[in-house]
Amino acid sequence: MTRDTLAIGSLGQLLDRHWISLDLGPEHPTRAGLLLIDVDHTDGIIRSVRVQPGHSHRAAEKLFEVRDIRQVLSLADRHDWTAAVHGELLTARAAEHLLGLPVPSRADWARSMLAEHARIASHLAHLSFVPFRLGRHDLSARIRLAREDARDLLVELTGNRVHPMVIRLGGFAADPTPAWVGRLLDWAARTRPVAGELLAALAGEAFTSIAGGVGILGPYDVDAYGLAGPISRASGCHRTPTDSDGPVLHAGDAQARFVMLALEIEESIARLDGLGAEPVETGGPIDTKLSKIIKLPDGEVFIDQAAPMGTAGVHLTSRGGTSPWRLRLRTPSFANVQALHAALPGTPLHLADVVVASLGYTIGDLDK
Repeated sequence: MTRDTLAIGSLGQLLDRHWISLDLGPEHPTRAGLLLIDVDHTDGIIRSVRVQPGHSHRAAEKLFEVRDIRQVLSLADRHDWTAAVHGELLTARAAEHLLGLPVPSRADWARSMLAEHARIASHLAHLSFVPFRLGRHDLSARIRLAREDARDLLVELTGNRVHPMVIRLGGFAADPTPAWVGRLLDWAARTRPVAGELLAALAGEAFTSIAGGVGILGPYDVDAYGLAGPISRASGCHRTPTDSDGPVLHAGDAQARFVMLALEIEESIARLDGLGAEPVETGGPIDTKLSKIIKLPDGEVFIDQAAPMGTAGVHLTSRGGTSPWRLRLRTPSFANVQALHAALPGTPLHLADVVVASLGYTIGDLDK
């Protein structure tokens, strides 16, 4: 038996020759940090693994404890930067629950639109591995353009390309105009054929030969590692409210997980069409006027939601101050990466990149 270490991320090329660098493509979120995986393999087949997260540890949870709750919202969008608004939304919902603070319907509508926009952009980032692995430069270019257009929409609405910092306690900081909503729906319509192209590529013989039947996770693994979203749906399981309305796959392999990402893009586009078709009355309140100093009441709450790569959660504890006493994150990236312990054994070493890429994560979300 031989032991090697797989290095995934931007620092992989700096490691010595005893390490194996996995390249998931220039557009893939793993480029932003480093993950190491010790693998034992025999005759090119992985027998066991030990995942080593933490190399880019950011101490986000400790920073939350020394920031005003309003400042925490901006920090919270920095762990999963492929879908940053989900971090803001989750933290705001936890604080609003403790405060008993209602959210205007127009703000809830705007939050929902930006959440689906972020889900599509995040899935496109993770699916960029597919054309990279197949050498499909044409499809890579279309994914890149769709993601760039998504950033342009975010800039127009919020002034920021990656970290929107747009959600406020009790509301939303930017009021989407009908013209902006129209451009959002037009972007979604132009992105739908990209999802179709991805589904065709995923079903093709070239990708089936490398992703079909590898990295299998069954319902037991889904429960054992706390998997949800596209990962659990690819294994035949519903684990979040948004899962329950859509189809599931049953293969549980890497190919099924990629397919589910593409299908969820189509689902999010359909949700955007519905939100845009019946917008909340323009001119209604989109924010709640609050005092300059906000103190959270004593108490604690756990709030979770369906983030793009699985269930994200916040456990917020307050002792009556302006900052959280404790704010712990439950991140889908951590659950997905831990599931590599079950998904990688039995995989040929030369297909390890396919399995790793099928269990989406971002380093900020992992090494929070």
